[in-house]
Amino acid sequence: MNCPKNLERILSTPENVAKHLPNCSKVVYAAGFTPRKINLNGNMELQHNPATGEITPGVFGVGIAFPQARANRDGIVEQRVGVWKFMEYLGEVVPL
Repeated sequence: MNCPKNLERILSTPENVAKHLPNCSKVVYAAGFTPRKINLNGNMELQHNPATGEITPGVFGVGIAFPQARANRDGIVEQRVGVWKFMEYLGEVVPL
């Protein structure tokens, strides 16, 4: 995988989280099919906004655990799941 120079992949173990998280300005975390509680500054009750991707100011969630909710052409709101849909959503909600 070709990561940007400012992006480092870290295996999410308790040891790595304790070691690396204090030095991070941003974190991307995705695992499984349901979102885990995200602890940001001691707040474990943050919710994902499926329209904007925002979890808290400056922190966005995309992917299987944080899918976009959008009405399809029949007006039925669905969870947009799939790699291409995630990439489109990421481009829409995360300012560059």
